[in-house]
Amino acid sequence: MIRDVAAERPLCRSPVSILVDDPSPGINPLYYFASTVPPNSTAYHYVSKGGEWYFDSDSTFGHPISRTVDPSFVLEFTKWIRETKVKGKTSVVPYAAGLGRIDGKIEGIPRDQVLAFIRAISSIRDKFDVSSELLTHTRAVDLDSMKLMEVSEHDWSQSQTFETLAPYLTVSLEILQRAGLDAGGVTSPVDFGAKVEGDYAMAVLEAVKHVKKIGLAWYFLRVDYESLVVKPRLMYLNREAREAVVSIVASVRDPFLSSMLTDEPEGEWLERALQPVLSGDGRRGRIVQQVAAGSWVALVTHWQSLYSNGTRYGLHAARELVRRMNSRLGDRIVWMSCSEIAAYVACVAAANIRVLEDGAAIEVSSPFQCRNLTLSFRTARPVRKLRHGGKVLRRAKGSLSEGTWSARGDRVLVSIPHLEASGESYMARLAVSESP
Repeated sequence: MIRDVAAERPLCRSPVSILVDDPSPGINPLYYFASTVPPNSTAYHYVSKGGEWYFDSDSTFGHPISRTVDPSFVLEFTKWIRETKVKGKTSVVPYAAGLGRIDGKIEGIPRDQVLAFIRAISSIRDKFDVSSELLTHTRAVDLDSMKLMEVSEHDWSQSQTFETLAPYLTVSLEILQRAGLDAGGVTSPVDFGAKVEGDYAMAVLEAVKHVKKIGLAWYFLRVDYESLVVKPRLMYLNREAREAVVSIVASVRDPFLSSMLTDEPEGEWLERALQPVLSGDGRRGRIVQQVAAGSWVALVTHWQSLYSNGTRYGLHAARELVRRMNSRLGDRIVWMSCSEIAAYVACVAAANIRVLEDGAAIEVSSPFQCRNLTLSFRTARPVRKLRHGGKVLRRAKGSLSEGTWSARGDRVLVSIPHLEASGESYMARLAVSESP
């Protein structure tokens, strides 16, 4: 007799993601943020000296912010992603700094370099979702003229409504789509939309519906670097319309930011940067603590943090961090992209779970599809077999993997590989055989 059915985290592991903000072909978005955003904008921390731009914390003026990013860098980054067990999202700024649209001409950047950037980002879309990082990441745009206004994009957003945000977001996704980069989500530059998040969330959905013709959208705005357990947030759900919006919440601050300001040898800086996040022995750091607590883990970083004004210290440290995560945390984590996270959260939130056949079967239906929907339940007697879709599921010897089950304490855990389309919903049926 089945009872007490509950949805669990995917594979009963901590979902982990890397969120890469700000990529733009050829330019360093931080340089243009520093040099073109009004200095009275919120979150502005830069000074100019001798024609260069610096962090205002760089008291010696020893680390000028690079204006450009070597075109080979995106190839190095995407090659690493393709060859590594890692998932997440990467932003692309559609109209970077107002210099030009990525689907057309960008001032000072050869078109073949732009196209090479697009091809490189496209090559990792099976692992890293693409999101727009709004339009310019610098100053807001007048959509009628496509000219920059005298206000930062993120400050402008705080007094907007659904009616003004929806077309703004739609244009950002349309530009990426015309460039060949389909985006199912949006990233906020700085804190874009924070004071009007309800309108912003619905504007994200409207833009995604208009451009991608789907009802599931996600965005990245919020961070929580203090709480031990951090989860993505369901911001909107309409089961009948099959629509949902999920907010991705970063839980680990950018550990590579200081790579732009260091004079240390790379090895010394790297260890100092990674120690608070994940120590070399895998026993200490923010990520270890979150995984032990059963949290979702999302680490945010930035294109300029990885490029490190040309030294690539940040990218090298990211490689080492992911290596540590995979080798030290292994089957306690599962890598997920933002679209996979959004699908899982929406699927679980909208799911109708029923116990049938006098307690011998479980039926799950949801308007949203997801992979590895993981359930737990209790039974009167030990379970002998579980069947899904006519197939006997394998009993896992250790941690769950796709399409397996196990017993942990007094609960049975099972991962459903996928839900089958059934009319307007997706469904799965589990048949449970108990010992006599």
